[in-house]
Amino acid sequence: MDLKRLTIFHQLTLSYLFVGGFMIFSVSLLFYYTMRQAIIERIFAQLSSINRLQKVHVEDLLLQEKSISDIKNILLIRTGMGETGESYLVDDKDTMRSESRFFPSTIPILVRTEGVLKARKEGHFSGLIRDYRGVEVYSVASTLSIPQKHSWVILTEIDKSEAHKPLEKALKFTALIVIFSFILLWISTFVLAKRVSQPILQLKSFILHLAQGKIPKTVSFPENNVELSEINLALCKLCEALRTYIDFAQNIGKGNFSVDFQPLSKEDVHGWALIQMRNQLIDLREKEKKLQQQKTMALLEGQETERKRIAQELHDGVGQMLTAIRLRIDLFNDNEQLKKEIKLIVDETINEIRRISNNLLPSVLLDFGLEAALAKLCQSTQQVSGIRFHYSFIQEEEFFRDDYAIDICFYRVAQEAINNILKHADAKNVTLKVVKSAQNASLEIYDDGKGFDMKEKSIGNGIQNMEARVKALNGIFMIHSQHQKGTYLKVII
Repeated sequence: MDLKRLTIFHQLTLSYLFVGGFMIFSVSLLFYYTMRQAIIERIFAQLSSINRLQKVHVEDLLLQEKSISDIKNILLIRTGMGETGESYLVDDKDTMRSESRFFPSTIPILVRTEGVLKARKEGHFSGLIRDYRGVEVYSVASTLSIPQKHSWVILTEIDKSEAHKPLEKALKFTALIVIFSFILLWISTFVLAKRVSQPILQLKSFILHLAQGKIPKTVSFPENNVELSEINLALCKLCEALRTYIDFAQNIGKGNFSVDFQPLSKEDVHGWALIQMRNQLIDLREKEKKLQQQKTMALLEGQETERKRIAQELHDGVGQMLTAIRLRIDLFNDNEQLKKEIKLIVDETINEIRRISNNLLPSVLLDFGLEAALAKLCQSTQQVSGIRFHYSFIQEEEFFRDDYAIDICFYRVAQEAINNILKHADAKNVTLKVVKSAQNASLEIYDDGKGFDMKEKSIGNGIQNMEARVKALNGIFMIHSQHQKGTYLKVII
């Protein structure tokens, strides 16, 4: 049984029943075993008294050399022995020398019971054994004090069934008392549990309504005592305070920040939290206005700065070269050397335009995407350096975000990483892998170069720039390298 699923009423009922039942059962059990022990002790005391008395009579008769019939008559006296009690004499050959109460005509009767054996060994015995009939009896046995008869044993016994008759009556009486006590316990437990659990169940219902956002207009609990009256008053104040909090929060939600509101006390956590939230919303609104202005200004300034940089590079590079071409053309006079110079200047001009354009934004990235741009980067680097590139690009159909900013980031990181490999790694092979899945986009670059000890060598500007680009997109940047074991770089966005 899962007690957590029971109501408070059932839990209290079970608790009271368990405690009360345990006490009734314990007391009844203690009473029964105490009475049982007392009856058994009384039985043994009575048997011992009879055994001692008859032992004295038997020894006197034997010393007077009386006949065995006189001894039998003494042992047949059963005063206080009940219907199954008897005393008998056993000689050293385990033969009953007196008359059996149960088998008066049977002669001889062998008696080799535990009582006879232990009495001969210890001189005296008392306990619960099986007699010569195989019936459980309470037995007291002792040996005779006459030297010639020291192995003879006189036994006094009574059947267990007869001895326990008073105990059975007591057990029935005890059972009736237990049943009656359990009935009274059940009735009193039901009444008490109902009285205790009713306010708690009402409080539970009230709290559940509050948890669902239902605030009752009135609160009514049974005011059976001072504590319940105080709970009733406290809940009324709680409902009133909640209604005040709701009104104030609704005004804040509508943007009415000037509405008047006072916390209930200095310890009113909810009230002060609402005031703090209102103040934070006011500050946030002001900050948003300023931030929007700053973003707009930064965008305009960035555009102007970029336009200025492009214009400056075109002017200083392409403009001057075009001017030189113009001047050389003016001097054109079928001079082969002059033609070569003009071609050289034109080639330099084209290369300069390509360099500027590629620095601003790789055309292949803009026209054909990241896959083609990285493939071209690997191919051109392999042709120049002789390093073998292993390039792979995997894009799932449900790519989580088709963002051009990610492509730019991956391309710039790959550019910087390959540049570092060419300068420092002395590598033979480079693996570059891009995976665009439904969860994220990742870039992995691995080279088999000489690597470096990350603990000893400080991180350069190139790695810092790569990390800054990734962090700007809320990505993860990881790099691992060991001496003579290459370098591994991974980006996840």
